[in-house]
Amino acid sequence: MKEKAKGKFLTKTTYGSIIFIDNHYLQIPVIMNNVQNTLRFQQMIESLKSRGFRLTPQRLALVALLADTTTHPTANQLYEQLRTRFPTMSRATVYKTLSTLKELGEIQELSTGDGEARYDGYQAEPHPHLMCIQCKRIIDYPMEEWPAALIAEIETASGFQILGYEMVFYGVCPVCRAAGRQTQSSDSSSFDTSTN
Repeated sequence: MKEKAKGKFLTKTTYGSIIFIDNHYLQIPVIMNNVQNTLRFQQMIESLKSRGFRLTPQRLALVALLADTTTHPTANQLYEQLRTRFPTMSRATVYKTLSTLKELGEIQELSTGDGEARYDGYQAEPHPHLMCIQCKRIIDYPMEEWPAALIAEIETASGFQILGYEMVFYGVCPVCRAAGRQTQSSDSSSFDTSTN
């Protein structure tokens, strides 16, 4: 199946995806799900190239996973997913690539309160997230536009120049509530959401 994305083609195969970028075909060992994911992949690749990063198969696969998932994985989960295909890949490659993508504004790093950050490469722009304190699932909350008036009000009241923000709402998801895993309000007060 071929899909056209701004003059670049994505071909899905049983071994992964083939992407045409910069007059070259690149095969990545991840099947991209749609054109939007392919565009996110290409944006992240262009950012890495602008910083002089080599586009190794391992790095391409990591970026493809980030662009193609909405599960907000940890660095360790990303590493484990790629390790079977790239047994010599180091954790340092994962952490360095994540750090650079975060610095470039291509991914969001989310604090979860348990010390292990989660990453969102599917949507680079800041947006609200909902995190279940029981199962640790994180979902994106759709918001067309962040209220600029609120940011201006916060800047005026605090004197801060707002450069970025992160919004994570902590609670208990419907699945955990239905399974009886809802915490009492006194239990949830011990959940540390500080990022010091």
